[in-house]
Amino acid sequence: MNNYKGPESSCWTGRTSPVELGPQYLHEAIRLVDLAEQPTPEVSDIGFLGYACDEGVRRNSGRLGAVEGPTALRKALAKMAWHHRELSVTDFGDVHCQEGQLEEAQLALSEAVSSLHDQCIFPVLLGGGHDMAYGHAKGLLESKTWAAQHIGLLNLDAHFDLRRAEPKAHSGSPYHQLLEEYADRLSYLVLGIQKAANPPELFETARQFGVDWVEMGTTLHGFVEESLERLDAWLDTVDAVYLSIDLDGFASAFSPGVSAASPMGFDPSFGLQVIERLCSSKKLISLDLAECNPKVDGSGQTALLGARLIHQLSSGLKGE
Repeated sequence: MNNYKGPESSCWTGRTSPVELGPQYLHEAIRLVDLAEQPTPEVSDIGFLGYACDEGVRRNSGRLGAVEGPTALRKALAKMAWHHRELSVTDFGDVHCQEGQLEEAQLALSEAVSSLHDQCIFPVLLGGGHDMAYGHAKGLLESKTWAAQHIGLLNLDAHFDLRRAEPKAHSGSPYHQLLEEYADRLSYLVLGIQKAANPPELFETARQFGVDWVEMGTTLHGFVEESLERLDAWLDTVDAVYLSIDLDGFASAFSPGVSAASPMGFDPSFGLQVIERLCSSKKLISLDLAECNPKVDGSGQTALLGARLIHQLSSGLKGE
């Protein structure tokens, strides 16, 4: 497994609680499993898997640094108070991109995701460039568990990520690749599209693929209201949902450490509401966080935002 590296305990440190209290923080509850030593994943409710790759960002002319995103997100997660002792949580390490071989990394990621799904583990992928979405969705679609289901791709993002994979795949092409290969099995909804960040060609591509989207308007309240209404209607058309959260969809006041920051965007409350809605629907089956870039995240704010979104997921999975 040349593209794989096992989990590191150094990512999972923090305040130590008295033994008699049990795990009070996530770093005290997490289990570490090396897939190179144990190819069949140990049963777990939630499985973290990193995508330590920003080659796709480089190919798409973005700011480099997201290769370090999985580590930063883990360190932020480690210190989160943990209220869900009934949930087992495991870190399964990282998929890496060796010598610029992005396509090999995507294939390795898809195989790992399939393995997690076939063990009934809820994958939470930590990125890493948004080209992660291709490997993530491919693994889900080709797993035995979801082979016969119509899957909804929900992307919280300022961008469509519908560019052609020319000359090669990159962080702006994953959904074009997926819709070309699996069109009859997918529905794609994007919440947070910004006109200033997507040329007319991409809007036309979205129409040709039958993509549904909600644009950021002049008021956040109106956008949130329309997005949640559209989400509720869309959920009725799919069997299960894979949620991808591109951290550049948030305004840079909340999420400065990304590959393509913008002063415009949604706020953390919107992300939390979407996760809550999806958990209530019982259709959410997979999640990833893309484009966390610690090199431009001075105070670690973006990684903390990502950690809080995952904390909301854990509450939602327990029906809270």
